[in-house]
Amino acid sequence: MDALSDLLQAMRLTGGVFLESRFTAPWSVVSRLRAEDYKAFLADPVQVIAYHYVTRGRLCLQVAGEPAVEVRAGEAVHVVCGFLGTAQRGNPLIASLPRVLKIDMAQSGSNEWIESSIRFALRGLSEGLIGASTVMSRLSELMFVEAVRRYVASLPPEHMGWLFALRDPYVGKALALVHGSPNHPWTAESLACEVSLSRSAFADRFANVVGMPPKRYLISWRLQVAKEKLRGGLKPIAQIAHEVGYEAEAAFNRAFKREFGVPPAAWRRQT
Repeated sequence: MDALSDLLQAMRLTGGVFLESRFTAPWSVVSRLRAEDYKAFLADPVQVIAYHYVTRGRLCLQVAGEPAVEVRAGEAVHVVCGFLGTAQRGNPLIASLPRVLKIDMAQSGSNEWIESSIRFALRGLSEGLIGASTVMSRLSELMFVEAVRRYVASLPPEHMGWLFALRDPYVGKALALVHGSPNHPWTAESLACEVSLSRSAFADRFANVVGMPPKRYLISWRLQVAKEKLRGGLKPIAQIAHEVGYEAEAAFNRAFKREFGVPPAAWRRQT
């Protein structure tokens, strides 16, 4: 599996709020989102990805500090709303995306199934059908995945950063290895060997493209995987530590606290 697929798989929606609206000109909506606005629907939200899909007509969307974006029928626009700073988000995918991400579903050939799926899911919600909210959550994930895939594919060669690193023949392969086996005892030397570069050439290339040394990235990814494992079940912390490459639970606890501010046991209780 490639590194982007790993990151997208690790990102799961934990809830959602869905609205269907019909407007006639002239109209405008002004919203100012705060974490407390979602607490009636979502527990302690850290990151919200809002999206609008236009079935007819057009709209003009503007986020503070960003240029206005026109969205026409068949297009979707995603707005990344973070309630924590970028450094605290943990997931390099979110930190690398623009705040406003537009995708032409019609051009990608996916508008028909998306529009029909949205209408089907909304009808299920209005009729109170069992599982309708789950259908909407999965649909939202699919739309986000499609938007990210198309955005990555459109990046120009001069663009640097984590997303572009996925397309680099050497760094992208190293990322796939790290993501596929986070518990493997990777080092800069072993990764360089796997991608057929010298250690110095690989370390320089990785740091220039990704923005951090290989060792720092490995630690960050292991702890991100650990966080998802803590959120998703009741495995003992020692077992999770081993599954992400830590031989000693104490070392894992220290690293987790440095990354997220609290020990893993306390973080699990808060989620």
